[in-house]
Amino acid sequence: MSTRADLGTLEASGLIEIAALQPELEYLFRHALVQEAAYTSLLKQDRRSLHRAAAEIIMALHPERARELAGVIGMHFEQAGDNARAAEQLIVAGEHALERFANRESLSFFSRAANLADDSQMDLRLRAGIGGAKAGWTFLSSGAELEQLEKALAASEGGDKRLVAEGNFWVAFLLRQRGEVPESSPALRQALERAAQLGEELKDPTAAALPKALMGSFIGFTGNLREGAKQMREALDVIEKTGDAVSIAMISDFLALAYSASTLRSRRRVSTSNGVTPKRPGARPWTAPRARRKWARTPVSWPPTSCLALPASPRTMRRVRRDRWRGAASCARSRTWPRCRRF
Repeated sequence: MSTRADLGTLEASGLIEIAALQPELEYLFRHALVQEAAYTSLLKQDRRSLHRAAAEIIMALHPERARELAGVIGMHFEQAGDNARAAEQLIVAGEHALERFANRESLSFFSRAANLADDSQMDLRLRAGIGGAKAGWTFLSSGAELEQLEKALAASEGGDKRLVAEGNFWVAFLLRQRGEVPESSPALRQALERAAQLGEELKDPTAAALPKALMGSFIGFTGNLREGAKQMREALDVIEKTGDAVSIAMISDFLALAYSASTLRSRRRVSTSNGVTPKRPGARPWTAPRARRKWARTPVSWPPTSCLALPASPRTMRRVRRDRWRGAASCARSRTWPRCRRF
């Protein structure tokens, strides 16, 4: 019997069902217990052979979808016992998920890859550590990603200098996230200096841009917003050329915060003739409130006994809003101001 006939028999017996027709025909077990029973009935050596064959066939049939299917391929290699190839595929799957901001999924891929990579795959461990830092810095606070990255850097002697420079940057960034500063943290200062040194050795502006952006954020958020924003802007112009979505988003976020804080500070410095800062550009300077008029202290009945037509100036509209509880809304729509007195 052919494979298609066997699948038809299994489908007719109710053990499997069609899961998808496009882009490829896929079948799914109707119940997890059926899948588990079929899987455990195979010998361990047979299972490994089938997993390896499945991974290699997927890679051969779909080379254009290698990054998209890297997670599935890595799972098959992992179950086949080929940890080295599994780690490579899981790293690719993690980077693919990170590009789409699927942070939790990518963190899981990087963690599995770090556990599977052997000592000879120092670059893979470093990529896993960097990926874990990129994926987890927004919601993890356990420090596990920092510890994993530091271990990978300690074992990266002779590895890719670009990866080492990026790893040092992320160590410095995670230490900064914990509240440390270069003045009081030797580890943070050493990581920044190492990243900047490697960037100069490589003569790669991208490698030097990340520590420059981080230093710009230090300068900006410790008081000198203008200089910090300038450094972050220069670094962002360089990093945007590489297409690193996570770094671009992170530095853009810091730059937007710096611009916002700088704008607020500039508004506070605006002075008026009486020395009081306006609340918004073009607003009138604050003056002491005048004594409330007699009509404002007098309860008003509706409809009013008389109304005085006034132009709808901003000051008038503010009065209307303030005294809306007296029923002045309709007068505001008709551009009149109620001034009602008891006679």
